[in-house]
Amino acid sequence: MVGRYSRLCGYICLLIQVYAKVDNPTSTILFSKPGGIDKLSVSPPQSSVAPVAAGTVPVSIDYDPVEQKLYRTNAAPEKIKARNMKKNTEELIMSFNASADLYGIAVDSIARKIFYTDQGNRVIAALNIRERPFDFYGGLLRRSKQET
Repeated sequence: MVGRYSRLCGYICLLIQVYAKVDNPTSTILFSKPGGIDKLSVSPPQSSVAPVAAGTVPVSIDYDPVEQKLYRTNAAPEKIKARNMKKNTEELIMSFNASADLYGIAVDSIARKIFYTDQGNRVIAALNIRERPFDFYGGLLRRSKQET
């Protein structure tokens, strides 16, 4: 598959079932690619690929197993969005100013925080997932232009 699809993946999340007994176990891989995010379900003896969020420009993705949501940073325009994988709904978490350049995202499912990097504003920051609307938790690291 790698040879045929040289530009297939940007970021990959592996979802593992944590149930004690599963009659037909399925491994799920979420992957970003130019133009969207797809889900690959592997359930022996077959597999299938289905779009999760088409028409997007995902920069990075991460999965929250507690709420079963896929979080992503989006480029053009710069946003953080979440897709509820059970309900197949989408939620805007945060929009950013024109100088933003979102890159990475990580979900801490225990502390209930979303960490993201914004290269344009030179910040690593966190959002509280528990707060609705999402509260900005604070900049964790900010570098001045002189430091680079």
